[in-house]
Amino acid sequence: DDNMLKAEENSKDYKWAYFAALPVYYFVVEVPLHESVHGLAAAISPNYEVVEFTPYPHFASEQDSFVFGSVIMECGGKAHCPYDAGLGAIFLAPYIMNSALFVTSDTLLATEVVDSASVSGRALYFAGMAAPWLDFTYNTIWTGRASDSAAIADSFGIRRSSVVATGAVISAVGAWRLWSGYKRAFPNHRHEKAKESNVLVTPMGGAETVGLSLRGSF
Repeated sequence: DDNMLKAEENSKDYKWAYFAALPVYYFVVEVPLHESVHGLAAAISPNYEVVEFTPYPHFASEQDSFVFGSVIMECGGKAHCPYDAGLGAIFLAPYIMNSALFVTSDTLLATEVVDSASVSGRALYFAGMAAPWLDFTYNTIWTGRASDSAAIADSFGIRRSSVVATGAVISAVGAWRLWSGYKRAFPNHRHEKAKESNVLVTPMGGAETVGLSLRGSF
């Protein structure tokens, strides 16, 4: 019982700090990582090359809008860059990266390879599950002309609604796993401390009798 109460107290320690750190981590680490994967996919592509890499929030004059990050690519040595499957893979790369991070982190925590309620487990939950899920979901919902989902749809010749619907289903599954992971990372035990049971036997006697007094509490 004492161990349970101690675990309950520890589960509440610094919970606010993890949530406060999440947006910082998202913009400082997740967004640059997202754009870096775009850039890496373009760099290894035989048709495209990176001409500008801006992995932080800024106003993109070529798009006339504010973006979290951007990578500008062009066809190497070609006058025209068609929207083809090769370009689609470049825009799809961060989705694959986020999914891989999420599944790996969820597996490590669900199987208790990493203790979910420990500092490292909670850090892995937010960095490996929450942040990738936010990035995946945001880029699925945002369907502007400069969005990843729009580029994927145009590149593979499919409807944008199909890309959004598929991403929404994956995101919904991820939300369920996030909730399961949250309950593991921050367990909420509300069980009252069990009452102690004891039996007290006391000898008693008098001028004419001798006996025992039995008293119990349960």
